[in-house]
Amino acid sequence: MENSSKLKSIITSPSSLSEAVIAPAVGAFLIIMIPLIAMQFTSEVVWTTSDFIIAWTILFSIGFAFQAIGKRAKNSSYKFATGIAAFTTLFVIWSNLAVGIIGNEDNPLNLMYFGVVLLMVFGSYIAQLKAKAMSKVLFASAVLHALVSIIGLSIFSTQNPGYTIVNIAIINVVLVTMWAVSGLLYGKASEVVD
Repeated sequence: MENSSKLKSIITSPSSLSEAVIAPAVGAFLIIMIPLIAMQFTSEVVWTTSDFIIAWTILFSIGFAFQAIGKRAKNSSYKFATGIAAFTTLFVIWSNLAVGIIGNEDNPLNLMYFGVVLLMVFGSYIAQLKAKAMSKVLFASAVLHALVSIIGLSIFSTQNPGYTIVNIAIINVVLVTMWAVSGLLYGKASEVVD
């Protein structure tokens, strides 16, 4: 109960609200300026208005969540765990929308990865951001990501027999490792926090 009221006070207090909203909003804006500038110099980068809106929304949401949750942290392990989880979430969403993890962005197998993100988001809510429970959520995300990868790669490789899957396998191993490292750090944080 104390943890959820602490999170509520972080989000609703005037100074924290401006910090939790303004920094991610400006950061997201600055990041999406990169493709806007690139579009002025090359035809390789082609973004639509909806691309900019979606990119800003994703970046802002991840930044806001990191700001709000990071404020709660009582030790560096919790902050690092939150940072790794936020970055991994951002990477999974962004890469799926931009180029796809398995094949290209139009491959429906990539939709399975959004299940991992949903598990992490709803699991975090259910865990009330408690370090020990967050550790379990992140390990579950790692396991689900591994299962999604195995299923996706087995289907993809049978549909595309001449396609090399080494790069796809490597990126998935890296992402599973990032979820697991975040889980380990939350576990370490639980020794002090919970």
